[in-house]
Amino acid sequence: MKKGWEEQLRNELKSTLKNAGYRSDDESNEDSDEELADRLQDQPYFHGILPRNQSVSQLIQKGDYLVRINEQGKYVLSILCTDPDNSSKLKDGHFFIHERNQMYSLQPDVYSKPSVHELISFYKRQKIELRDDGTRLIRPIARPDYIINNDDVRTFDTLGKGHFGQVARGEFRGKPVAVKILHESSTAQNAQARKNFINEALLLQQYKHKNIVKFLGIAAIHDPLMIIMELIEQGSLNNYLKNNELRVPQLIQMCYDIAKGMEYLEKHNIIHRDLAARNCLVDKKNRIKVADFGLSRCLQSDEEYFCQIKEIPIRWWAVEVFSNAPYTSKSDVWSYGITIWEVFSKADTPYSHIPLNHSVIDAVKHGERLKQPEKCPSKIYTIMITCWTVDPKDRPNFERLVELLKKEKPLF
Repeated sequence: MKKGWEEQLRNELKSTLKNAGYRSDDESNEDSDEELADRLQDQPYFHGILPRNQSVSQLIQKGDYLVRINEQGKYVLSILCTDPDNSSKLKDGHFFIHERNQMYSLQPDVYSKPSVHELISFYKRQKIELRDDGTRLIRPIARPDYIINNDDVRTFDTLGKGHFGQVARGEFRGKPVAVKILHESSTAQNAQARKNFINEALLLQQYKHKNIVKFLGIAAIHDPLMIIMELIEQGSLNNYLKNNELRVPQLIQMCYDIAKGMEYLEKHNIIHRDLAARNCLVDKKNRIKVADFGLSRCLQSDEEYFCQIKEIPIRWWAVEVFSNAPYTSKSDVWSYGITIWEVFSKADTPYSHIPLNHSVIDAVKHGERLKQPEKCPSKIYTIMITCWTVDPKDRPNFERLVELLKKEKPLF
């Protein structure tokens, strides 16, 4: 008992000295286990560079708090407190964490500590009020499980590149993964690029289906932002089609897989906006998974989302989009028709005989449609044609497409 009492006293004394900023010679020369535990990125309440609205939505009760990094790269303490304009309501409050001479404080030169974690711990332990209404740190809010520490992810060779950044082969917790990495330049130059990238990750983590690429997490503790996904062994569908000779039943099964994935998204009010063979992946069982939600938007009820995006996959987009009409799930159906045309054309470029994109727009507006590929059965081509009707209301939805393809696909 005496030994335990002495150890407790020694620990309390050490903690008090540490809070006062004291470091022994041994502690100054090397990192102790305790100091390593003081790293902010290891604290559950640190939410990294997630957007403010995504983080603070998890604050429920007065005194709930977390620490995050804002768009300017500054540490911010977010806490739920009494609304100053209505004492019966709660509102999120935000306090900059100031750094000066490697010391951190919530007010300049007041209760400075050598690390953010020690500062937060001091305020919580001492029950120091942040506002006159009694607001203080009560309950730390842990970041969601899908927020991954960047240091736990290793990246290797590049698998592909895009305007957002690149996709690399990687490793997470000993398992092979695909890692989508946001350009450092995008992070620095365009806050919207960061938001879009994070929104894509938050969208992906909500959905699970065998024909949708599996989301594992987002590394958002520091830059660069990385989306961690399952590694699909055989890569993109367009490359797979170009490099393999496939039988018609196999091609029909691929079309069915894509339709099933899109049916799932449709039922969850998601429009993909960039459906194409390049954005589908082939796993080791030759099963197709829909991927790349870079342009995805979530629809509320039947609300239609107007297109405002500059980088447009012209040859895959529906005719109404070129006239600034609403982009709906029926516009995805048009793109699906183009995608299954790719499947039967060994991933040839749609309208390859028309070199310029603006000429493609004119041709589609005047009624030109892709011709039936040599390998494509007539019934499958009929399905394609229904996807390309001028009036979106006359196109089948993905549930109907699944029904039609189920009748044509082989029995395995």
